[in-house]
Amino acid sequence: MKFTKWEFGGKDYYLSYNIMAAHQIYDLGVDDLPETMAGRGAKSLELSCRVAEVMIQQGELVRRYMGYDPGNVIAADALMLLMGPKEDYSLRSAIMAAVLDGLKSETDDRKEIDLGLIELQKKTENS
Repeated sequence: MKFTKWEFGGKDYYLSYNIMAAHQIYDLGVDDLPETMAGRGAKSLELSCRVAEVMIQQGELVRRYMGYDPGNVIAADALMLLMGPKEDYSLRSAIMAAVLDGLKSETDDRKEIDLGLIELQKKTENS
């Protein structure tokens, strides 16, 4: 499982876009996450903070399940109150990075090709 680390207020937060986060974000009314993250205005800010809260909570739950020590969580209301414009930008970037990480496969679907083995097989077939 991959995490996206985001620092705010001297603390590290780990965002995770797992299946539960995806469904909880959808339940918030977010149909187009990239569009929401690029939006402006109070509604976009509130949705971004609510999305971040979900992803941070899921990141913490997954990390604890994996045996990590308890980490930090933060509520959307606290983010809306305490963040400045710079942190808003970095949070939205972290959200999108977490989404990209969450959509990547944990395993590489491409098979490695052993050229030496192929050459040996050709030689034994021709013998």
